[in-house]
Amino acid sequence: MRQCGILSPFLFNLYINDLLKDLLAKDYGCHVGSVFFGCFIYADDIIILSPTLCGLQEMLNVCSRYSHSHDIVFNTKKSVYTTVGKKTHNVVPSSVFLGGVALEWVKRFKYLGVTFNSGHNLRVDILCVKRKFYAACNAII
Repeated sequence: MRQCGILSPFLFNLYINDLLKDLLAKDYGCHVGSVFFGCFIYADDIIILSPTLCGLQEMLNVCSRYSHSHDIVFNTKKSVYTTVGKKTHNVVPSSVFLGGVALEWVKRFKYLGVTFNSGHNLRVDILCVKRKFYAACNAII
């Protein structure tokens, strides 16, 4: 697929849809009531949510198998994981692996330009977004 092409997002969604179905079928992700919230995808950025590290590893195994069968390469250098909760936010958990590569555990990560801080609760750092907004407004003025 050509990057920035008009059809690229549509074709990527068609191509990745079966991965979403596979993750949903395994049922390891987070749920709110009966609704699955284990995977969020926007363009080519993916977030996987699981209430346990074991479940997260199983979901990463699904992604790894899908990548091999569909010739998709996940960038393990950009892939990280974090934990949220009272007892887990200051303790480095067991490693999780994507395609045999251990992912880095972090206390903060960026998704779609927004910084998230893990800890007792997951917090959004909006200061960076505010600065960018004000800079854009100043540029217009």
